[in-house]
Amino acid sequence: MNMTNPVPFVLEHCFSGGQGGGYSEVRIHTLDVSGKELKLNKAASYGWCDTDGGPTGMGYHYYTKDSIVTYEFQREEGSVDCNRHTIYKQSSGNPYSFSHYTSRNGEPSGRNKKGIEAGEFYNPICRLKMRDRPNLGASKLYTLNPGSLVLILEVGSTATIDGISAPWVKVELVNPVGFLEGYKSKSDTTGWVFSGYLE
Repeated sequence: MNMTNPVPFVLEHCFSGGQGGGYSEVRIHTLDVSGKELKLNKAASYGWCDTDGGPTGMGYHYYTKDSIVTYEFQREEGSVDCNRHTIYKQSSGNPYSFSHYTSRNGEPSGRNKKGIEAGEFYNPICRLKMRDRPNLGASKLYTLNPGSLVLILEVGSTATIDGISAPWVKVELVNPVGFLEGYKSKSDTTGWVFSGYLE
C-alpha cells in the first residue's frame, strides 16, 4: 500500500441476493500482527444495492498515504439516494486503527500532479483507462479498478485533461485482478494512464 505506516489488509466481499441482483458489501480489515496473536480489526466498509428493474448502485475504495477512501453511489426509483465518499483515516498512534468522516457528496475527483517519479507505487482513485500510448486518442487496453496497485515505469509529457494538469505515466499493474474490463493476457499488464487520477 502507499500508506505512511503500511499494515496488512484483508478484504471481505459479501453478497446477498440471487440472479435478479442483491446487496453487495465490502469490508476492509487490518490484520494486526503487532501482538502474539493475529487479530482482525475493522478499518472500513461500504455497500450498495443492485437489482433488475429496481435500485442500482456501485461502490469502490482506494488508498492515500494515511487513509482508505470509499465511494458509494445508490439510485432508487429514479432519484439519487446516496452519492458520497468517506475517508477512513489511519491513527498516528496505532496504525491498525482507523477513524472516519464523510467528506462531501460526489465522486472523488483528480488533482494536479507534480513530482511523480519512476519506481513509485500509486493506485487509481476512480475507474481509469489504460492506453497503449500517452494520449486520449490512443487505443484503450483496459479499465483499471480503483485501488489497484500500479508501479510507475516511465513519466511522459504533461497534459491538461478535465482541467487537471498532470503527466502521462507508463505503469505496470502489480496484481492483475485490478482489471475491470479489457483484460487480454497475464503477460500484458503495462500501459499508459493519466496520473491526475492516481493517488
